[in-house]
Amino acid sequence: MSAARVQQVPAPRRAGGAPLPLGLLLALSGWVAVAIVASHAPVPLRTIAVFGFSASGPGLALTAFLERRDRLERFVLAVALSLSVASLVSEAFALAHRFTAPTTLVTLAALTTVLVAVHARARLAGVLRRVGQLLARAFLGNEEERKAAMPPRPDKEVVA
Repeated sequence: MSAARVQQVPAPRRAGGAPLPLGLLLALSGWVAVAIVASHAPVPLRTIAVFGFSASGPGLALTAFLERRDRLERFVLAVALSLSVASLVSEAFALAHRFTAPTTLVTLAALTTVLVAVHARARLAGVLRRVGQLLARAFLGNEEERKAAMPPRPDKEVVA
């Protein structure tokens, strides 16, 4: 008697990262922090906005591209990546003798916005590809049926 082999079907994979509305909020959070700094809001509010965004915003946008299921792992990685990116941006401005906190914050906000937009576009492309596959399968059947239904291609004659 042979044991029946049970095939494990992998769970459907969803694109990593936050849904589009949360991605949009992530992108907007950087620009809100920039607006708070530019409006000369009270120091405690500026501190919370700048450190809150700088410590998590760019990293969350970067971790959206990774397939991480554990939220704690993703958040810890996001904080580490955010602080690394903030350090690299600050160092680049310092080496260019152009460092100011607002320019660093604007750069981080722009980077986060670009990352969220790229991830949203990739997710949309994936959704559209999947819809196209489903429609093709629904209307055209499988590949063997399509080939059988197509008329043979006549060979092209070369006219000289």
